[in-house]
This record gives sequence, structure tokens and C-alpha cells, in this order.
Amino acid sequence: MAQINAGAAAYKPFTLRIYDTVVLGLSNKYIWRCPTKNVLLPFFQANTGHNHMDIGVGTGYFPASITKSHPKILQNITLVDLNPNTLTFAANRINRPDTTCINTDVLRPFTIPAQPRFDSISMILLLHCLSGTTKEKGRVFANVKEHLKDDGVLFGATVLGNGVRHSLVTRHILRLYNQKGIFHNHEDDEDGFMKSLEQEFGRVEGHVVGSVLLFRAWQPKR
Repeated sequence: MAQINAGAAAYKPFTLRIYDTVVLGLSNKYIWRCPTKNVLLPFFQANTGHNHMDIGVGTGYFPASITKSHPKILQNITLVDLNPNTLTFAANRINRPDTTCINTDVLRPFTIPAQPRFDSISMILLLHCLSGTTKEKGRVFANVKEHLKDDGVLFGATVLGNGVRHSLVTRHILRLYNQKGIFHNHEDDEDGFMKSLEQEFGRVEGHVVGSVLLFRAWQPKR
């Protein structure tokens, strides 16, 4: 089993039961100013392919929502996370026989047994929880591109700590989360992530909504 850091360890059974309300509902809308229903969910739906890998799964809200509203989009789903609690919770919520769970640290190269490359790979609200500098987190892009089809898309969203305009409340919450090790994003900025993506992909794009960077990348460099 992969070693769990403080960011991943925060997702205990009780936390997962209130996650959708507190994080996806209140925090995304009022603190990070990037609403789930108006921004993140449509972003997820627009970029998800038939054979999909979701990294940093939380409660499984995003793939579960697509399964419910657009059941023909997702034909196979692979969940990847450092915390076995989230994998179990998300898999039970999605409730599909074609769901595969992988417990691993994406900062290191990893394998997916008996699985072809994916049409799409998502990492929604993941990177700000990972330990390390923005550049060190860029190793994730190098690791996951090996699992993406040549014509596939990697996409994600992360809360930035630097280079965006934060409210006074947001700054206090960011400071608290970083002190507790829930977030590791004090120096994370848009430019750093986009440069890391450009090193691994032929085409990238990103834009900021509130405190959140939304990014997409195509043409993985082999």
C-alpha cells in the first residue's frame, strides 16, 4: 500500500460523507470562486472519453455524475488514489462493474495491469494536495502521460496559492490548510504548472477561474 501523506489522510470516512457539501458545494463556490455545478462539472463532462482514468477521486462525484446523466459516455473507469478510503467510497458510489481501483502515488511511475491507454485522464482538485514544489509536482504529468492515448486529453483543476487575487478569508484558509498539511500549494502558480505541462505535451491550454487553474493537455511526448 502506498504511504499516505497528510493531504490524502484527511479523507477519512466521516470527511468523505460531508465532502460534497463542504468542499464541492461551499468551498468551491464561496472560497475558491470556482463553482462545481457551473464550472468544474461541465469541464469534466466536456473532456471525458469512453475509457477514462480519474486521479485523486475524492467521493467519486464527477464520474458518478456523468454515469447518472450521460451513461453512454463512460464505458470503462479507472480510479487512482493514494488513499484506500476514497477508492472504496468512490467505487461504491459509481457502482459499476467496469470500475478498476489503483492505490498508488502518482508522483512516482505506476502501472495499470491489463489496461490499454486511456482516452482521457482527469485530476480535479488534486495537485494542491500533493507535497513538493510546483516543479516537483510536474512529475505527475510525466508519469500519467504514459497512460494516455496519442489522441487523448489530460485535464484537471487545482487551487493556486500564488499569482491570483485571494480574498482575506481565502488567504487565511490557505495559510491554515498549508500549516496543517492538507494543502501544499503556497507557491503554486499558473506559469509553473503550464511550463511543466509544456515539457510533456505538444499542446496545452489553461485559464483561471477565481483561485483555480483549469488546464488541458494533448499530444503526449513519448
